[in-house]
Amino acid sequence: HSVSTIPPTPSPSSPPPPPTPSSPPPPPSSPSPPPPPLLSSLRSSLDSTKSSSSLLSSLHQIFSSFIDSAHDSSVCPVCERDLTEGELRVMKEKMEVQLEEVPGKLEANEREVEEKERVLEELERVYREAWVPREGVEREMEEIKEEMDGKKKEMEEVKKKMEEVGDVEGDVRKWKENMDWLNTMASVNNDME
Repeated sequence: HSVSTIPPTPSPSSPPPPPTPSSPPPPPSSPSPPPPPLLSSLRSSLDSTKSSSSLLSSLHQIFSSFIDSAHDSSVCPVCERDLTEGELRVMKEKMEVQLEEVPGKLEANEREVEEKERVLEELERVYREAWVPREGVEREMEEIKEEMDGKKKEMEEVKKKMEEVGDVEGDVRKWKENMDWLNTMASVNNDME
């Protein structure tokens, strides 16, 4: 019967461990919005898995050191209490069992880290590729808006000119009516003479 040595997964409220040199940041590109929760969650999970690997390696070193020191002394390396031969044997057996499990757990963790890094890299690539076209569309939309604003100004100018033409047309109509009246009056005047 062995005691589990896998460290607990950090709670969501605990801060993520600092980035490691093996996970370089994505190449700089144009500004983009914060990554979606899926990417943040996967990064956090990857960091947690890397921390587990580090803890397992440390555990392996500590247990090996404890077992080595148990050969030289019957004092517990943690509490410094003298152990009976039976207690010392039980402690060494438990540590040896756990030590035997560490390489397998480290291998599994390494595979998990590699898989998470691959998935994260792929998701980040897809996210960047999806964002870049969006920026192009936003630029294009801005250009279309500017063009529409220009056309709107042109339409207002044409409308103003049409109103001026309408005013001139009204003046011409009045002038024509006045001319017609004058011609009619002249014709009536000629008929009276």
